[in-house]
Amino acid sequence: YVDSEPSLPQLSPVNTSVGRIEATDIDSEPLYYRLESATNRYLRLENANTPNILVQNIIDYDSVQKISLVLHVQDTYNVSESGEPSFTAVVTITVNVKDIDNRPPWFQPCVRTNLGTAKLCVSSGYRAKVNLTEKEDGALSLEPGPLYAKDGDRNRSELISYRILRGTTGL
Repeated sequence: YVDSEPSLPQLSPVNTSVGRIEATDIDSEPLYYRLESATNRYLRLENANTPNILVQNIIDYDSVQKISLVLHVQDTYNVSESGEPSFTAVVTITVNVKDIDNRPPWFQPCVRTNLGTAKLCVSSGYRAKVNLTEKEDGALSLEPGPLYAKDGDRNRSELISYRILRGTTGL
């Protein structure tokens, strides 16, 4: 066995392959694999003879960044039934979940909230006072502060661009 650290983009569909971790038997006997039940909430094996690790439940990076799996392999299917000696090996596999760009920018300040499986950041907006009879130099002062947004994905820092979509023209 070679310890491995495969990675998986968050929100990968069910049955996406994460990787194949194979053992070899010196006698070339068939091998039987299983994941410890406590470690396989999000991932599963394709079957007992195929050590292809598949997505079992969709994984959100905001909830899970790493998954540790304990994979067992043995050279007899059921030791108690066969009465033969069984040789086993165990390996711990760490799967790194990768954050993808799946959220829009969030205007700050905002209150983070969940709506079902969606994560939102609710902003009360910005306010400014404009006196149409006076000329002002410089930037418009906004409350609660300057216009600012940040990437809605926790560990990403994508460039944020701003654009006015609608408004009164000719002022």
